[in-house]
Amino acid sequence: MIFKIIPRLDILENNLVNCINLQYLRLIGDPIKFSEKCHIDNADEIFLQYVVASLHKRNNLSSIVNNLTKNIFTLLSVGCGIKNIDDIKK
Repeated sequence: MIFKIIPRLDILENNLVNCINLQYLRLIGDPIKFSEKCHIDNADEIFLQYVVASLHKRNNLSSIVNNLTKNIFTLLSVGCGIKNIDDIKK
């Protein structure tokens, strides 16, 4: 059996958050530092999602993704708040 390690990072504004009971958000820290640790620990992929993108009708992940890709060479998936081709290009 083959297992993959794919940490999911929930992002709110520029912060890494933890969802408690699917209602409350707790700030954990810097998503870039945590992603670097995932990369060092040999994660197979990192999944970023903006937790309230549909509520805020926006996606703030482009700046975080740009900063992440400077130092991390792990497969990166991004979700939430992507509405059109321009969002994908960012």
